[in-house]
Amino acid sequence: MTRLASDGVESHRGTVARHGGPRSRRLRLPDDAAVAAGDLLRVTVDGRDGFARVAADAEGRYLGGVYANRRLARTDGAGDDRLVAWLADTGVGPGESVAVDALDPGHHYGLRQPGDRVVYTVSERRDDSLAAIAERVDGDG
Repeated sequence: MTRLASDGVESHRGTVARHGGPRSRRLRLPDDAAVAAGDLLRVTVDGRDGFARVAADAEGRYLGGVYANRRLARTDGAGDDRLVAWLADTGVGPGESVAVDALDPGHHYGLRQPGDRVVYTVSERRDDSLAAIAERVDGDG
């Protein structure tokens, strides 16, 4: 595991957008973030890792929620949404910005309020190759 400070990584500005009901939120991703619709990302919010699926509409790419595991992130609306809870706790509302820190571009991002300094704990990227899976099953990995 590696520890990275938010002031030492590439940071982007995401924008909170209202979606659906009065409490429903999305995080609009900046155009320069190295992600595509359908990507499954590890996202650190308030010191806890979760997972989010990148979605897209006519206005661009966004995260609809951050969930405890990959399965929940693939299933819209299932499980507790850490993104909505964090936005409510911090008071960040529609039209306001959130810092999106690229901890491992295209794979792992951290969210924080602009101006805050955060130290993230970054795990090594999971190797899903067949050889790596076989090693884990055999007990070698």
